[in-house]
Amino acid sequence: MSISFRSQAGKNNSFTYTPFFRPEQVGNLTIWLNMDSDSAIFDGNGNLTEWRDKLRYVPAVVPERGPPTPAQGYYIPGRENDFPTRTSFGNGNGVLFTANKYMVSQANVTLTTSDSCTIFIVGFFDPNESGVMFSFKVPGLTPGSTTGEGRLQYDQVSDPPQTIGYFDVAGAATTLSTMLNTPGLLIFRIQSGTGPQTIYINADTTTSGSINRDGIASLDGGKTIYIGHSDPLNTDLPFSGKIAEILVYDSVVAIDKVAAYLGQKWGFGSQISGDFADTRVFYPIRSGPIFTFNPRVP
Repeated sequence: MSISFRSQAGKNNSFTYTPFFRPEQVGNLTIWLNMDSDSAIFDGNGNLTEWRDKLRYVPAVVPERGPPTPAQGYYIPGRENDFPTRTSFGNGNGVLFTANKYMVSQANVTLTTSDSCTIFIVGFFDPNESGVMFSFKVPGLTPGSTTGEGRLQYDQVSDPPQTIGYFDVAGAATTLSTMLNTPGLLIFRIQSGTGPQTIYINADTTTSGSINRDGIASLDGGKTIYIGHSDPLNTDLPFSGKIAEILVYDSVVAIDKVAAYLGQKWGFGSQISGDFADTRVFYPIRSGPIFTFNPRVP
């Protein structure tokens, strides 16, 4: 947007206004993992050794006396020396997950304090493999079971439809008969109480899957987060595919601005639902100045 004006000296000038967007603007972020150098930590061989929350990471502190303070807001490989790896993705790099290469939180993570949340995941599934992309589980429950666990997963079957779904602690499921096998956006919203839980692919609200939330346990409180797996003792549920960014909000937020931001950032903006075409224009990604002064001599 350009704003022109004439100075008292009679010169024609203009300001160029470029709006920008950051994910924190639409709600309270509880998890933000992306491929920035301060978030995704790779070794010299391209192995993801740590994934640090951009907003919550606090390094461990080892005092001279007293117990150490553990690091907060970071994830490490769930199996020693078994790393997810750097890979090309959209406009940049992402993380490649294959069988039993997954990340797990090193401290309990509070997804929400409102019993509602919105999860955005940039990535895609291997169409030939079933698996869990993102899951959370109350610590201390039966290892290897799905008790107390919520998980976003893809079920690959020999006959259509292939489904992407959320499976909750009560055994209910929100499923969408679709596939996400190229870089794109998976959005999942859980409403508090008995409100609906909804899945969107590339922000397409016309093909979303939704069920009411009867019987789902509270989301509040600390959870163990798995990225690229369910509870690791469920050996049949490892994720195969790529992930480049994860955003989790502590509430049900509008999806338009975040979807537009992620679509432009990662190069699949044209796939974002046409419902948000105008948003893609008005919310470009920008790290430089908002206003640029353009003096001109008449």
